[in-house]
Amino acid sequence: MRIACRILLTCLLPLAARAGTSADYSIASAFLEEGGGQVASVDYRINTAAGPGEAVTSADFSIRGGYAGQLADVISINIDEAVPPLTLREAQAAQLGVSATLDDATRSALAADVVNWSIQSGPATVGPSGVVTAARVYEDSPAVVAAVHAGLSASLGFSILNISDDDYGSYASDGLPDFWQVRHFGENGSHAAPAADADGDGQVNLLEFAFGTDPAASSGGAIRFDATSVTTPGSPKLMVEGGKYYAVFGRRADYLAEGIRYTVRFSADLDSGGWTSSTAEPEAMTQTGDIRAVRVAYPTNLVPSSKGPQAARFFQVRVEQTPP
Repeated sequence: MRIACRILLTCLLPLAARAGTSADYSIASAFLEEGGGQVASVDYRINTAAGPGEAVTSADFSIRGGYAGQLADVISINIDEAVPPLTLREAQAAQLGVSATLDDATRSALAADVVNWSIQSGPATVGPSGVVTAARVYEDSPAVVAAVHAGLSASLGFSILNISDDDYGSYASDGLPDFWQVRHFGENGSHAAPAADADGDGQVNLLEFAFGTDPAASSGGAIRFDATSVTTPGSPKLMVEGGKYYAVFGRRADYLAEGIRYTVRFSADLDSGGWTSSTAEPEAMTQTGDIRAVRVAYPTNLVPSSKGPQAARFFQVRVEQTPP
Protein backbone atom coordinates (compact mmCIF):
# COMPACT_ATOMS: atom_id res chain seq x y z
CA MET A 1 0.00 0.00 0.00
CA ARG A 2 2.92 2.35 0.78
CA ILE A 3 4.42 1.66 -2.60
CA ALA A 4 1.15 2.50 -4.35
CA CYS A 5 0.93 5.86 -2.58
CA ARG A 6 4.48 6.72 -3.54
CA ILE A 7 3.69 6.07 -7.17
CA LEU A 8 0.56 8.25 -7.04
CA LEU A 9 2.44 11.14 -5.49
CA THR A 10 5.16 10.89 -8.07
CA CYS A 11 2.62 11.11 -10.91
CA LEU A 12 1.22 14.34 -9.50
CA LEU A 13 4.56 16.13 -9.46
CA PRO A 14 5.08 18.61 -12.31
CA LEU A 15 6.89 17.19 -15.27
CA ALA A 16 9.89 18.91 -16.76
CA ALA A 17 9.24 20.54 -20.09
CA ARG A 18 9.98 18.31 -23.03
CA ALA A 19 9.73 18.49 -26.77
CA GLY A 20 10.11 16.06 -29.69
CA THR A 21 10.01 16.08 -33.46
CA SER A 22 9.82 13.51 -36.28
CA ALA A 23 9.17 13.49 -40.01
CA ASP A 24 5.42 13.48 -39.34
CA TYR A 25 4.87 15.18 -35.96
CA SER A 26 5.99 18.22 -33.95
CA ILE A 27 5.47 17.98 -30.16
CA ALA A 28 5.69 21.15 -28.11
CA SER A 29 6.49 21.23 -24.38
CA ALA A 30 3.91 19.45 -22.22
CA PHE A 31 3.07 20.15 -18.57
CA LEU A 32 0.62 18.77 -16.05
CA GLU A 33 -2.13 21.31 -16.46
CA GLU A 34 -5.34 21.73 -18.41
CA GLY A 35 -3.64 23.53 -21.28
CA GLY A 36 -0.73 21.78 -22.84
CA GLY A 37 1.38 20.88 -25.81
CA GLN A 38 0.04 20.06 -29.22
CA VAL A 39 0.81 17.18 -31.59
CA ALA A 40 -0.28 17.90 -35.16
CA SER A 41 -0.13 16.21 -38.57
CA VAL A 42 -2.14 16.35 -41.79
CA ASP A 43 -4.71 13.93 -40.37
CA TYR A 44 -4.66 14.31 -36.56
CA ARG A 45 -4.36 16.92 -33.78
CA ILE A 46 -3.58 15.79 -30.20
CA ASN A 47 -3.74 18.00 -27.11
CA THR A 48 -1.22 16.43 -24.70
CA ALA A 49 -2.57 18.03 -21.53
CA ALA A 50 -2.88 15.66 -18.59
CA GLY A 51 -6.10 17.31 -17.44
CA PRO A 52 -9.66 17.10 -18.80
CA GLY A 53 -8.70 19.15 -21.84
CA GLU A 54 -6.83 16.29 -23.54
CA ALA A 55 -8.31 15.25 -26.89
CA VAL A 56 -7.49 13.34 -30.06
CA THR A 57 -9.44 14.17 -33.21
CA SER A 58 -9.45 13.26 -36.91
CA ALA A 59 -11.90 13.45 -39.79
CA ASP A 60 -13.63 10.24 -38.62
CA PHE A 61 -12.97 9.74 -34.91
CA SER A 62 -12.79 11.68 -31.63
CA ILE A 63 -11.21 10.45 -28.36
CA ARG A 64 -11.68 12.38 -25.10
CA GLY A 65 -9.00 12.05 -22.45
CA GLY A 66 -8.02 13.39 -19.05
CA TYR A 67 -9.84 10.75 -17.01
CA ALA A 68 -8.80 7.50 -15.39
CA GLY A 69 -11.41 5.76 -17.53
CA GLN A 70 -14.22 6.59 -19.93
CA LEU A 71 -17.46 4.62 -20.36
CA ALA A 72 -19.50 4.76 -23.54
CA ASP A 73 -22.40 2.79 -24.92
CA VAL A 74 -22.56 1.54 -28.51
CA ILE A 75 -25.90 2.66 -29.92
CA SER A 76 -25.56 1.48 -33.52
CA ILE A 77 -23.19 -0.15 -35.98
CA ASN A 78 -22.60 0.58 -39.63
CA ILE A 79 -21.05 -1.42 -42.48
CA ASP A 80 -18.40 0.73 -44.11
CA GLU A 81 -18.00 0.60 -47.89
CA ALA A 82 -14.58 1.03 -49.44
CA VAL A 83 -16.03 2.91 -52.43
CA PRO A 84 -19.76 3.69 -52.05
CA PRO A 85 -22.02 2.62 -53.55
CA LEU A 86 -20.57 -0.90 -53.49
CA THR A 87 -20.64 -2.62 -56.89
CA LEU A 88 -18.94 -5.96 -57.60
CA ARG A 89 -18.28 -7.76 -60.85
CA GLU A 90 -19.34 -11.40 -60.78
CA ALA A 91 -16.76 -13.54 -58.90
CA GLN A 92 -15.13 -10.38 -57.45
CA ALA A 93 -14.40 -10.05 -53.71
CA ALA A 94 -14.24 -7.01 -51.40
CA GLN A 95 -13.26 -6.46 -47.77
CA LEU A 96 -15.95 -4.82 -45.63
CA GLY A 97 -15.46 -3.08 -42.30
CA VAL A 98 -17.74 -2.14 -39.42
CA SER A 99 -17.76 0.94 -37.21
CA ALA A 100 -19.71 1.55 -33.99
CA THR A 101 -21.43 4.83 -33.12
CA LEU A 102 -21.19 5.65 -29.40
CA ASP A 103 -23.69 7.52 -27.25
CA ASP A 104 -21.60 10.71 -27.45
CA ALA A 105 -21.88 10.66 -31.28
CA THR A 106 -18.26 9.56 -31.75
CA ARG A 107 -17.36 6.53 -33.85
CA SER A 108 -15.05 3.62 -33.20
CA ALA A 109 -13.81 1.01 -35.66
CA LEU A 110 -14.60 -2.65 -34.90
CA ALA A 111 -12.44 -5.55 -35.95
CA ALA A 112 -14.22 -7.31 -38.83
CA ASP A 113 -13.75 -10.72 -37.23
CA VAL A 114 -15.73 -9.83 -34.08
CA VAL A 115 -18.86 -9.37 -36.18
CA ASN A 116 -21.28 -12.10 -37.24
CA TRP A 117 -21.66 -11.80 -41.03
CA SER A 118 -24.39 -13.19 -43.27
CA ILE A 119 -25.97 -12.72 -46.70
CA GLN A 120 -29.60 -11.68 -46.38
CA SER A 121 -30.36 -12.02 -50.09
CA GLY A 122 -28.72 -12.28 -53.46
CA PRO A 123 -26.05 -14.42 -55.16
CA ALA A 124 -23.06 -13.80 -52.87
CA THR A 125 -21.14 -15.24 -49.93
CA VAL A 126 -19.41 -13.58 -46.97
CA GLY A 127 -16.66 -14.98 -44.76
CA PRO A 128 -16.09 -14.59 -41.00
CA SER A 129 -13.58 -11.77 -41.58
CA GLY A 130 -16.01 -9.67 -43.65
CA VAL A 131 -14.81 -10.57 -47.16
CA VAL A 132 -17.85 -10.61 -49.45
CA THR A 133 -17.63 -12.47 -52.78
CA ALA A 134 -20.06 -12.14 -55.68
CA ALA A 135 -21.25 -15.33 -57.38
CA ARG A 136 -21.45 -15.95 -61.12
CA VAL A 137 -24.71 -14.46 -62.39
CA TYR A 138 -26.71 -14.55 -65.62
CA GLU A 139 -27.90 -10.95 -65.26
CA ASP A 140 -27.11 -7.90 -63.11
CA SER A 141 -28.36 -8.79 -59.62
CA PRO A 142 -28.87 -7.08 -56.23
CA ALA A 143 -27.61 -8.53 -52.94
CA VAL A 144 -27.69 -7.59 -49.25
CA VAL A 145 -25.01 -8.36 -46.64
CA ALA A 146 -25.72 -8.10 -42.89
CA ALA A 147 -23.54 -7.68 -39.78
CA VAL A 148 -24.49 -8.33 -36.12
CA HIS A 149 -22.50 -7.24 -33.05
CA ALA A 150 -23.53 -6.94 -29.41
CA GLY A 151 -27.20 -7.30 -30.28
CA LEU A 152 -27.04 -4.56 -32.92
CA SER A 153 -27.33 -5.14 -36.66
CA ALA A 154 -26.64 -3.34 -39.90
CA SER A 155 -27.14 -4.22 -43.56
CA LEU A 156 -25.72 -3.04 -46.85
CA GLY A 157 -27.20 -3.44 -50.31
CA PHE A 158 -24.90 -3.78 -53.30
CA SER A 159 -24.97 -4.67 -56.98
CA ILE A 160 -23.40 -7.59 -58.83
CA LEU A 161 -22.60 -6.97 -62.49
CA ASN A 162 -22.94 -9.73 -65.10
CA ILE A 163 -19.72 -9.69 -67.14
CA SER A 164 -20.01 -12.81 -69.30
CA ASP A 165 -23.14 -14.16 -71.01
CA ASP A 166 -21.92 -17.76 -70.93
CA ASP A 167 -20.47 -18.63 -67.51
CA TYR A 168 -23.47 -19.49 -65.33
CA GLY A 169 -23.77 -22.89 -63.63
CA SER A 170 -24.41 -25.86 -65.88
CA TYR A 171 -24.94 -23.50 -68.85
CA ALA A 172 -21.38 -22.20 -68.81
CA SER A 173 -19.38 -22.31 -72.06
CA ASP A 174 -22.08 -24.05 -74.12
CA GLY A 175 -22.43 -21.25 -76.68
CA LEU A 176 -25.92 -20.02 -75.78
CA PRO A 177 -26.39 -16.94 -73.56
CA ASP A 178 -27.22 -17.79 -69.96
CA PHE A 179 -30.08 -15.28 -69.66
CA TRP A 180 -31.94 -16.93 -72.57
CA GLN A 181 -31.49 -20.43 -71.14
CA VAL A 182 -32.60 -19.37 -67.64
CA ARG A 183 -35.62 -17.56 -69.10
CA HIS A 184 -36.85 -20.69 -70.91
CA PHE A 185 -35.47 -23.59 -68.84
CA GLY A 186 -34.87 -22.23 -65.32
CA GLU A 187 -31.53 -22.01 -63.55
CA ASN A 188 -30.55 -25.66 -64.04
CA GLY A 189 -32.62 -27.08 -66.88
CA SER A 190 -31.76 -30.46 -68.36
CA HIS A 191 -32.90 -29.61 -71.92
CA ALA A 192 -31.10 -26.31 -72.44
CA ALA A 193 -28.11 -27.45 -74.52
CA PRO A 194 -27.74 -25.95 -78.03
CA ALA A 195 -28.41 -29.30 -79.74
CA ALA A 196 -31.39 -30.27 -77.53
CA ASP A 197 -34.96 -30.14 -78.84
CA ALA A 198 -37.07 -29.68 -75.73
CA ASP A 199 -40.43 -29.32 -77.51
CA GLY A 200 -39.79 -32.00 -80.15
CA ASP A 201 -40.64 -29.77 -83.11
CA GLY A 202 -37.44 -30.51 -85.04
CA GLN A 203 -35.85 -27.16 -84.19
CA VAL A 204 -32.93 -27.45 -81.77
CA ASN A 205 -32.31 -24.73 -79.19
CA LEU A 206 -29.63 -23.02 -81.28
CA LEU A 207 -32.15 -22.50 -84.11
CA GLU A 208 -34.88 -21.43 -81.67
CA PHE A 209 -32.52 -18.79 -80.25
CA ALA A 210 -31.33 -17.64 -83.68
CA PHE A 211 -34.85 -17.26 -85.12
CA GLY A 212 -36.46 -15.97 -81.90
CA THR A 213 -38.92 -18.83 -81.44
CA ASP A 214 -40.00 -20.46 -78.17
CA PRO A 215 -37.94 -23.60 -77.40
CA ALA A 216 -40.65 -24.88 -75.06
CA ALA A 217 -43.51 -24.71 -77.61
CA SER A 218 -43.88 -26.41 -80.96
CA SER A 219 -43.19 -24.28 -84.00
CA GLY A 220 -45.97 -21.90 -84.92
CA GLY A 221 -45.07 -21.89 -88.61
CA ALA A 222 -43.25 -19.38 -90.79
CA ILE A 223 -42.13 -15.91 -89.75
CA ARG A 224 -44.71 -13.11 -89.91
CA PHE A 225 -43.99 -9.38 -89.92
CA ASP A 226 -45.36 -5.96 -90.84
CA ALA A 227 -43.68 -2.85 -92.22
CA THR A 228 -41.68 -2.18 -89.05
CA SER A 229 -41.26 -5.31 -86.94
CA VAL A 230 -41.61 -9.07 -86.70
CA THR A 231 -45.07 -9.83 -85.32
CA THR A 232 -44.53 -13.59 -84.90
CA PRO A 233 -41.09 -15.21 -84.99
CA GLY A 234 -41.00 -18.39 -87.00
CA SER A 235 -39.22 -20.52 -89.57
CA PRO A 236 -37.71 -19.07 -92.79
CA LYS A 237 -40.09 -18.78 -95.75
CA LEU A 238 -40.24 -18.07 -99.48
CA MET A 239 -41.52 -14.68 -100.59
CA VAL A 240 -42.38 -13.57 -104.13
CA GLU A 241 -42.37 -9.87 -104.98
CA GLY A 242 -42.33 -8.21 -108.39
CA GLY A 243 -41.74 -11.52 -110.07
CA LYS A 244 -38.62 -12.21 -108.00
CA TYR A 245 -38.12 -14.90 -105.39
CA TYR A 246 -36.62 -14.24 -101.97
CA ALA A 247 -35.50 -16.30 -99.01
CA VAL A 248 -36.86 -14.55 -95.89
CA PHE A 249 -35.82 -15.33 -92.32
CA GLY A 250 -35.61 -13.77 -88.87
CA ARG A 251 -32.20 -12.59 -87.69
CA ARG A 252 -31.32 -11.47 -84.18
CA ALA A 253 -30.54 -7.77 -83.82
CA ASP A 254 -27.60 -8.75 -81.58
CA TYR A 255 -26.39 -11.66 -83.72
CA LEU A 256 -22.81 -10.33 -83.96
CA ALA A 257 -22.46 -9.80 -80.22
CA GLU A 258 -23.95 -13.25 -79.52
CA GLY A 259 -21.67 -15.03 -82.00
CA ILE A 260 -24.41 -16.26 -84.37
CA ARG A 261 -23.71 -16.61 -88.09
CA TYR A 262 -26.44 -17.07 -90.71
CA THR A 263 -25.62 -18.48 -94.15
CA VAL A 264 -28.27 -18.69 -96.89
CA ARG A 265 -27.71 -21.56 -99.32
CA PHE A 266 -29.50 -22.31 -102.60
CA SER A 267 -29.96 -25.33 -104.81
CA ALA A 268 -31.41 -25.88 -108.26
CA ASP A 269 -31.59 -29.65 -108.01
CA LEU A 270 -31.81 -31.39 -104.65
CA ASP A 271 -31.03 -34.73 -106.25
CA SER A 272 -27.59 -33.92 -107.63
CA GLY A 273 -26.87 -30.23 -107.50
CA GLY A 274 -25.86 -29.72 -103.86
CA TRP A 275 -26.00 -26.37 -102.09
CA THR A 276 -24.34 -23.07 -103.02
CA SER A 277 -23.78 -20.46 -100.30
CA SER A 278 -24.93 -16.96 -101.15
CA THR A 279 -22.44 -14.11 -100.82
CA ALA A 280 -25.15 -11.42 -100.99
CA GLU A 281 -25.69 -9.21 -97.96
CA PRO A 282 -29.20 -9.81 -96.53
CA GLU A 283 -31.58 -6.90 -97.08
CA ALA A 284 -33.32 -5.59 -93.94
CA MET A 285 -37.12 -5.59 -94.13
CA THR A 286 -37.88 -4.48 -90.54
CA GLN A 287 -35.97 -2.15 -88.25
CA THR A 288 -37.17 -2.77 -84.69
CA GLY A 289 -37.33 -5.61 -82.16
CA ASP A 290 -35.01 -8.38 -81.00
CA ILE A 291 -35.70 -10.36 -84.18
CA ARG A 292 -35.71 -8.57 -87.55
CA ALA A 293 -36.82 -9.88 -90.91
CA VAL A 294 -34.21 -9.95 -93.69
CA ARG A 295 -34.24 -11.40 -97.20
CA VAL A 296 -31.86 -12.67 -99.87
CA ALA A 297 -32.82 -12.86 -103.56
CA TYR A 298 -32.73 -16.23 -105.34
CA PRO A 299 -29.79 -16.39 -107.78
CA THR A 300 -30.62 -17.04 -111.43
CA ASN A 301 -27.39 -18.62 -112.63
CA LEU A 302 -26.40 -21.38 -110.22
CA VAL A 303 -23.93 -23.92 -111.57
CA PRO A 304 -24.51 -26.81 -109.19
CA SER A 305 -23.75 -29.70 -111.56
CA SER A 306 -22.93 -30.74 -115.09
CA LYS A 307 -26.32 -29.53 -116.26
CA GLY A 308 -24.98 -26.00 -116.62
CA PRO A 309 -26.39 -22.72 -115.27
CA GLN A 310 -29.80 -23.03 -113.66
CA ALA A 311 -32.05 -20.84 -111.56
CA ALA A 312 -32.28 -21.68 -107.86
CA ARG A 313 -35.38 -23.51 -106.76
CA PHE A 314 -34.69 -24.30 -103.10
CA PHE A 315 -33.07 -22.53 -100.15
CA GLN A 316 -31.99 -23.21 -96.58
CA VAL A 317 -30.59 -21.05 -93.78
CA ARG A 318 -27.63 -22.50 -91.94
CA VAL A 319 -27.01 -21.27 -88.38
CA GLU A 320 -23.64 -21.63 -86.67
CA GLN A 321 -22.08 -20.52 -83.41
CA THR A 322 -18.92 -18.50 -83.75
CA PRO A 323 -16.70 -16.89 -81.10
CA PRO A 324 -18.11 -13.39 -80.39
